[in-house]
Amino acid sequence: MEVSKIQNLRFKTNNNNVSLLQSIPKYQGNKAFTLQTDTFQKANSDVTFTGKNAVLRLGQHLLTTSSKIHTRKEFKELARNRVIHCFYCQKPVFSPGFVNDLNTRGIFDGTIADFVKEIAPYKSYLKPTSYDIFKYIENTSQLAPQTHLAEALQTLNTQALQDLTEKQLPIFKKIENEFQQLPDGIREKVLNVLKIHKNRLKRIPQYEEFSAKDFSYKIKKASETVTNNLHRETLSNYAETILATTQTKYSNFYDNSLINRTFQHNKNFDYRMPVNIKSIQLYLVEQIKRTGTKLDRNDILVSCKMAEDMLLGKKVQLKFSNKAFYHDIEKVLNGYKNSKIKKKIFKAISKLPTSSSNVNSFIAKHEYSSSATIGYELLKPSITTIEHLEPESTHSPYVNRLGNYAHACGPCNHARADSNMAKYIEGFPQTSPQVYFNDMIGIVNDGFISLEDLLQMKTSIYRQSGRQMNASPISTKILAENFPEASAQEKFDYFIELANEDLISSRDIFWLQQELRKRCGIVVKANNLNAIFY
Repeated sequence: MEVSKIQNLRFKTNNNNVSLLQSIPKYQGNKAFTLQTDTFQKANSDVTFTGKNAVLRLGQHLLTTSSKIHTRKEFKELARNRVIHCFYCQKPVFSPGFVNDLNTRGIFDGTIADFVKEIAPYKSYLKPTSYDIFKYIENTSQLAPQTHLAEALQTLNTQALQDLTEKQLPIFKKIENEFQQLPDGIREKVLNVLKIHKNRLKRIPQYEEFSAKDFSYKIKKASETVTNNLHRETLSNYAETILATTQTKYSNFYDNSLINRTFQHNKNFDYRMPVNIKSIQLYLVEQIKRTGTKLDRNDILVSCKMAEDMLLGKKVQLKFSNKAFYHDIEKVLNGYKNSKIKKKIFKAISKLPTSSSNVNSFIAKHEYSSSATIGYELLKPSITTIEHLEPESTHSPYVNRLGNYAHACGPCNHARADSNMAKYIEGFPQTSPQVYFNDMIGIVNDGFISLEDLLQMKTSIYRQSGRQMNASPISTKILAENFPEASAQEKFDYFIELANEDLISSRDIFWLQQELRKRCGIVVKANNLNAIFY
């Protein structure tokens, strides 16, 4: 499964130089709408959404019936110019390019008045936690419109930390009780880990071991919202290099191509001199700090200060992180065989509030974050991702074709992972798949996705969820375009081949045959169909 990231791309605005966000009309009902853009014009390259067997057998047909959408990115960007709902939760989703456009235009870094003006029409897209925070920002914009996002959240931080700690401590007590069931040796190690993370939760300074992995992750995350290409690449390069310092023996240190390249390009550092790893890491942290200073990014500067103090053996006050706590406990319990006790422990840990489910947790997490990071993180849960209807873990040759893709928000996509869709989807509104499928029908009717891709989606949805989608809203115009009278049987034979390849349901072949006769007066035969009817 894939997580969306901000990329430094720019998209066209309308002729009046108004942002795409402002120019989108308000959404009414389930009717899809489009803007006059050339974003999705057909490219010259061949279609990529095709299984290997189908390419060999059906390649000649694919040249004439290829989809107008060619890449995952283009598929996700369909959500930029129209309303598309998450396949599961039925919430509308943002396209990655749409959110990136807000960032590159300075909406996140600007005043909260401008931020509210841009986002207010899309409050319905926001997840509950993001929505609650946005409501606070919206209210604040009435009193202090020139405030920035980071400043607005900073005023809430002290109280948020207090409320969050009050909720976390009782859960920690339950986790500690679960640890008592462990054997003596393992229990002692786990309780030591618990003490470290409990001190972080209480904001108690302590000696911490520097983790190049954690530091590199934080810097790369921060760099995602940096719009300057050079600075973003510099941060990413130094973050990768500092991670490489822990993965290379010092005797072979400069044999590492990344390390060698980084230091050869820095005339201020004599890479031929024998130095220890810690001093090299301090040098790299200093370079990152310089870039952070140029960008005026307090989150980067705070991370660098913490890294320097840890490398110099000073006490630090690290923030508590659910992810780090879970990872450290998992590492200690790695060799422990009692799965029942481990399951109870991790279930207790999962009760800790997260930044996606708790407003106070979100505020505390972004205590030092830039406005750009806060703005992106507020919208991130609503950014569309590619859901593989048939999971990638099946390694089917057809999982990476358009007919197996769906739009889903990140939280829903990640929660499903590769689990059974039929069971997972029971927790969502009964109408969700059909609402989403109606969105796709609108896109087909507008000419962005082919009829064959839509019918493959319909088949994939049925196979994975057991639910039949209603395809009747497909326009008569699309049917007539796909099956011109002079070559209707030839085109219909192509769809039969897809059914014989088990990519389209035989049920839909008969449905097509019936619709062509009723709506277009076209009679085609299905004599070559040999697939099983379902």
